[in-house]
Amino acid sequence: MSKEYWRICVEEALTENGLSATDGQVEAMAASMYSARQMESESCGYDRIPDPRVQEISDLKKALAREQGATFCGECKGRGLVTSSGPAHSSTSRCWKCSGLGKLYGGAQ
Repeated sequence: MSKEYWRICVEEALTENGLSATDGQVEAMAASMYSARQMESESCGYDRIPDPRVQEISDLKKALAREQGATFCGECKGRGLVTSSGPAHSSTSRCWKCSGLGKLYGGAQ
């Protein structure tokens, strides 16, 4: 949180309680509150807690790169299913090459 945030908090607190202060006093109180918040964060270890969004973004980038590197399966033409026909019957099953995904990942052709 920025010093501007704390300045607004101080102004609101003063207004709500019917108190007044000079601009310099408001700035000094805001600076003290900002500093206290920083010390609390460091002493409680909040500044060392990893942000889960960083890992999520990394995982999504890897998934996107994997998907962009995929190629359509030549066996099932991207359908994920293959149909085999005999003289009196036909059957449809999951493609053996792509396991029914319709795409090949990791350069497998």
